[in-house]
Amino acid sequence: MKTLLLTPQDILFFRDGRPMSGSLAGHGAAWPLPHIIHQAFHAAFHRAGLASHAHNTGNYRTRDYTEATRTEKYGSLKTAGPFPVSPTGEWFAPAPADRDGFTLVKVPPSSLPKPLTRAVAATQPPTKEKRPAWVPFAPSSPVSGVHDADIFSTEARIGIGMDAQTQTQDGDRFYSAHYLRLREGWKLGVLAEAADKDHGDLITAFLAQENRLILGGQQGVATIEESSVDGIPAVASAVPNTGTRHIKWTMLTPALFTSGWRPDWIHPETGAVKLPVKTPRNPHESRAAWRERVQKAAETPIAARLVAALVPKPLALSGWDLQTGAKPTQLAVPAGAVYYFEPDTDAAACDLATALHFTPRSTLLGEKGYGLGVCGTWETLPAASNLVPAPPVPPESKVLPS
Repeated sequence: MKTLLLTPQDILFFRDGRPMSGSLAGHGAAWPLPHIIHQAFHAAFHRAGLASHAHNTGNYRTRDYTEATRTEKYGSLKTAGPFPVSPTGEWFAPAPADRDGFTLVKVPPSSLPKPLTRAVAATQPPTKEKRPAWVPFAPSSPVSGVHDADIFSTEARIGIGMDAQTQTQDGDRFYSAHYLRLREGWKLGVLAEAADKDHGDLITAFLAQENRLILGGQQGVATIEESSVDGIPAVASAVPNTGTRHIKWTMLTPALFTSGWRPDWIHPETGAVKLPVKTPRNPHESRAAWRERVQKAAETPIAARLVAALVPKPLALSGWDLQTGAKPTQLAVPAGAVYYFEPDTDAAACDLATALHFTPRSTLLGEKGYGLGVCGTWETLPAASNLVPAPPVPPESKVLPS
C-alpha cells in the first residue's frame, strides 16, 4: 500500500446525525472515520474519470456475472487510516485500552459475559489524570503519547441552512457548527492501494492528474503527497514473532460486528475462533483453484479461543444526507479495544497472528478500513492477590460516652 500524507488547506467538517438547530451545535470536529477517506478517494477517481474494471456487488455465490449488471467501479480500492502524523513525521495510533497497567487473572465462574473466562484487572491505582488519546507506532519513540488538543483544535462558526433543491439559502435556518483545524505541521497519514485487474495502479494514475482530495462536508480540501518512508513501522510489513501462546489483538480502527462487542467469527458459547488459516493466492493460480483451497482451509479453523476482552464504550457512527437527513446510527467497537486469545499450539498462535495482523476483520465496512488491528502478546497473573492493593480499612469508630 502507498503511504500518503494529507494536508488540509483549511478547516474540516465531519457531521454526524445529530441536529444542528437552536442551541445545538453540530459536532463536526471529530477525528475522521475510515470510511470518509475511502469515499473521498472513490469520489476523486470518478471526478478524474479513471478507467476501471467493471464489477457488481453481492456474495460471489449468488452474484450475477452478466455484463449488463457490471456497473460498479474501483472495487480494488483499499484504504487504512487516517492516523495523525506529527511535524517531525512520526505516526500515531489510538491508545490501547490496556496501556496503563492492566493484566489478566484467573477468576472463578462469575458474571463475565460468555465466552470470557478471564478478567482484565488493573495493576495500578486509579487516577483522574487524562490519558493520552494517541501513542506512537514506533516503540522506541521518546514521546509517550499525545492528546487530541495537541493534534487539532475545535472552532465554532455560524452557518446558514441550504435548500437541497436550489442549493441556495433557505431563508429560514441558521446554525452553529464545530470544525476541525489541524495544528501547525500535523497531517493525516493514510495507506491506500487500488490494484485494478485491467488498468493497473489507480492511485498512481490519480496522483499523476491531481494532488487534491475533498474530505468531509462543505467541500474541505486537502493536498496529497506520497511519502517514501514506511508510515507505520513494523506493522504492515510483517507479522511479529510472538513466541508465546498468549496472543493479544489491539484495534487500530473501529469495527462493526453484528453481534455487538464480540466478533462474529468467535463462537458465542465456547469462544472458539472460527477463522481459517490465511490462504493467499499463488501467482498464476486460477481463481477456482484458490477458492477450493480456501474452502478446504475453512473446514479446520485455527485452534484458539477468546478468553478476555477490554472494550471501551461503543462508538456511535452516523452521518447526514442532504436528501434524506440523518443516517441510521450504528454502534461500533472503538479503536483501542483489546481482545485476548489462547491458541492451543505454537503453530496455531502463528496462524492466528497471521490471520489477524493488519487484516480487516470487521463484519461490515472491512473494505473501507474498519476492523484493522495489530497483534502482540499478553501476560497473566496466577492469582488475584497480585492486583492493586485494597485501600486501608479505616479504624473502627468508637462511641463516646455522653
